[in-house]
Amino acid sequence: KALHAWRRLAVQGVQGFDEVYYQGTAPLAGAPELADVLVAWSVGAETRFYFDPRQGRLLALETYPVDGADPCEVDFGDYRDAAGQPRPHALEVRFGDQTFGHFSLDWKQP
Repeated sequence: KALHAWRRLAVQGVQGFDEVYYQGTAPLAGAPELADVLVAWSVGAETRFYFDPRQGRLLALETYPVDGADPCEVDFGDYRDAAGQPRPHALEVRFGDQTFGHFSLDWKQP
């Protein structure tokens, strides 16, 4: 659900969700300053998107599949130019206290 929420935001914007609001700023582990937080709901899942307030880049997201559950957390990093815009080339995915995996992204030209 977490990566699906990222895709939905990238392709459809906020219109891809049932409800969206700006929560304000919040600390994010590893970030040098507070992040802007956008909260979105769709298909019963809540997702929090954390953005760099200076560059507007997505730093991380947390998806809560059900109330009271641990979130699936995705950290985005290694931003480089791809197709004329900065895109993340690395993902770290965690669930609960365990790291699910580290992934490299290779953006292909259409």
